[in-house]
Amino acid sequence: MKNETGEWLNVRRRKPNCGKSRKLTADVFKSLWQNLSQGVLNKPGCSNCTGGYIRHPKPDGFGFVFEDCACLVEYESLCETIKLWKQSNIGMRLITRYKLDDWQEPTEDGLTFDALLAMVDAEDSKWPFLWGGTGSGKTFAAILIAQIAMLREKTVFFTNVAELLDALRPSADNTLVDGMAIKDIYTAKANRANILILDDIGQEKSSEWVRERLFLIINERWNAGKMTVLTSNFDIEHIKTTISPAVYSRIKGESLEIHLSGLSDRRLT
Repeated sequence: MKNETGEWLNVRRRKPNCGKSRKLTADVFKSLWQNLSQGVLNKPGCSNCTGGYIRHPKPDGFGFVFEDCACLVEYESLCETIKLWKQSNIGMRLITRYKLDDWQEPTEDGLTFDALLAMVDAEDSKWPFLWGGTGSGKTFAAILIAQIAMLREKTVFFTNVAELLDALRPSADNTLVDGMAIKDIYTAKANRANILILDDIGQEKSSEWVRERLFLIINERWNAGKMTVLTSNFDIEHIKTTISPAVYSRIKGESLEIHLSGLSDRRLT
């Protein structure tokens, strides 16, 4: 890249997907999301560097070379996480309502933090199909998966199935946002996200149009090999009779079915 006078500039590009290499433990996760939810983001600069860069003299003694400090890499990764969060359709209310501090680690269904982390990190992960009664922790677990994924710098789109279908209906509001109709935005995000979370599938009133829309979304993600997280009050067999055998077939073949039944409510507060 050149400046106004035609001189070449040394433009630094950030290292891609640094979040993938972050050592993510439950304690690190809690600390990072507490800071992010409070808008706390420390600027680069630590005892090892100046403003995020470590200066080394050149071997010939003329000038210096600069190395990215770990604090700069972490800062830029968290900036990326914030951007992904803003695009995810996950509001502050869900982040503050479903906190790992309040997650009661289950004994029956195996949904520990490490298990959720493994789902996100797996190269060819099954689709988590989380089902159980009201308050069993389905949406809670899905939000934790989303937060882990965003720290890994993966794109996430969270939507209630009824909300998604309302946005896609022909009669829906076609107000343009950044030049795109809302239904086109929902379609694009549902198709392109690294991880799509469909909350409360099986509650919607079925019709030919609903069956077609859901199959197109599920099939698109199945063809692309992209992870989809589904939560429901019902088991997978319910999908076959209430939505369609085609949607059921795609979900059944890809899913890891997890019945959350151990607790009436995983939130401690």
